[in-house]
Amino acid sequence: MAEKISVIIITRNREKMLSGCLESLVKQTRLPDEVVVVDNASTDNTKKLILSFKKNLPISYVLEKQIGTP
Repeated sequence: MAEKISVIIITRNREKMLSGCLESLVKQTRLPDEVVVVDNASTDNTKKLILSFKKNLPISYVLEKQIGTP
């Protein structure tokens, strides 16, 4: 039985870099079992980008409204 692969990405206003990261995950020979992207109050199109990968990755979107760490 293969190990479970989880990828957790925390991002803020890095839409272009995030796109490259998610594209790279799609191209892997073994897809992750889950991808969780935590959006730290982005003001760009981060959420839209993440949701556009739903058909290619088992991806979840989490919004964190507090910028930075508490």
